[in-house]
Amino acid sequence: MTWALIVLLISLTSCATAHKRTSLQMNSSSLTEATKVEEPAPPPVTVSSEVTFIPADSPEIQTALQAYITKGKAPIIKQKRAGFVRYPYGLSQPVVYCQPLRVCDIELEASEQILGVPICGDGGKDGRWVVDGFLSGPPDKRIPHVTVKPTDWNLSTNLTIGTDRRVYYIALVSKPNSYLRRIGFYYPDDAVAKFNAMRNEAHTAQQQVAATLPSLALDQLDDQYHVEGHAAWKPTWIANDGTRTFVKMPADLRQTDAPTLFIQHPDGQHALVNFRQRAGFYIVDTVFDRAVLTWGSGREQQTVTITRAGR
Repeated sequence: MTWALIVLLISLTSCATAHKRTSLQMNSSSLTEATKVEEPAPPPVTVSSEVTFIPADSPEIQTALQAYITKGKAPIIKQKRAGFVRYPYGLSQPVVYCQPLRVCDIELEASEQILGVPICGDGGKDGRWVVDGFLSGPPDKRIPHVTVKPTDWNLSTNLTIGTDRRVYYIALVSKPNSYLRRIGFYYPDDAVAKFNAMRNEAHTAQQQVAATLPSLALDQLDDQYHVEGHAAWKPTWIANDGTRTFVKMPADLRQTDAPTLFIQHPDGQHALVNFRQRAGFYIVDTVFDRAVLTWGSGREQQTVTITRAGR
């Protein structure tokens, strides 16, 4: 048994997941009913992959956010055929190119609320830019839009929009052969702030989980087990401390693929046994000589046998 495995067992720091039983094709008379263990669920722990902290959005935005997180540069997302450009808020100067008799749409963040009236440097009642707005989207996630329309060619000014979340400073330009139907935004700094907050929460939760796990001395561990069978979820290491057995499962094991554990008695009968899934381990509330892990049924059933050495 390597030191890395011992340290991994002593400092388990991942999330607890609920045990899901799967079917095992065998005579029901040979099964002993298990007793459910009531245990408070440990705090949830977010997976420590940076990608998972990027909000679900279009692939273009996910790619742009990843570039900002890794390189510190947030690109402008251009979709020229659609006449649409998405700017990284606060990291570049958004510009709306418009033309007389055409409306240009400025799309803000969903559920954001515009406070007051957007202010145009050359707009208003007698100005040369007409500023208006509307809402789109479902009631629980309205998207605010501000529309601008120039009344003449070769104009340039600026527009300021205040919301309950931020202030937008946008340049407006009217000139021939330049028309941008719509602009929008994505929010790299907000994404990074959420990333850091979730990472801190995950770290705190991991510490709380680690504090609830037992401390084990090296001389308490017996890892002399043999594992037979072929399955993607085949255990990678097994040990006991004289009271409990710790079965290390593969790191990429999905909850839907988690096998069921049965203890095999000397007479060949199988019994369900109390255990918990925590930090990638099956923690079994007993020491067994022989056990069976099984998943699926029929032709798709997969089985792995665990045998304690010398038993």
